[in-house]
Amino acid sequence: MFVNFLELKPGQKILLKSQAVAEIVENIGDGIWVNAKFLEHPGDPSMVGNEELCYCEDVLKVVD
Repeated sequence: MFVNFLELKPGQKILLKSQAVAEIVENIGDGIWVNAKFLEHPGDPSMVGNEELCYCEDVLKVVD
């Protein structure tokens, strides 16, 4: 599934290849990166609540 990074808005949630779920905090607007806060991170629970730049190739889909 293709995720159009130019259309992502703050508050939307994304699923990463790592199975982490993150909420968009800011769309950088370059079509490649978004700043997101981790809501779930099965591989590293200590990441929950942290913000990080997410790369388009690491995102599987937008989730509800």
